[in-house]
Amino acid sequence: MNAPLDVKTEPCGETLLLIRLHGRLDSTTSPMLELKIKEALDENSNLKRVLFACGGLHYISSAGLSVFLGLVRQLGGAGEVSLSEVSSSIHKVVKMAGFTKFINVYDDTEKAITTLNGASS
Repeated sequence: MNAPLDVKTEPCGETLLLIRLHGRLDSTTSPMLELKIKEALDENSNLKRVLFACGGLHYISSAGLSVFLGLVRQLGGAGEVSLSEVSSSIHKVVKMAGFTKFINVYDDTEKAITTLNGASS
């Protein structure tokens, strides 16, 4: 019924983590994403920025949005959560939820990585 969520994490420098998402981010799959994020943060205490590459993300529910919000809160003012390659339907959901006020959305993942790695620590 629900397509699973495939999550691939890639460090991109000392303070940036790239997380590539493919599938559905909903109440069934969000706990697995939360676990992957926790593992990555536990492995590298220097992480301050997380970029979600959403080119393969087909659906997001409020449970999925909650993962992003929880990470924003966890990173606090010193951190940053961003999205890239967001489909128009998912961008609409993110924008309607008011998340674009505190989550940057980039068109291109590579440009986002360059921008985020150039941001002051």
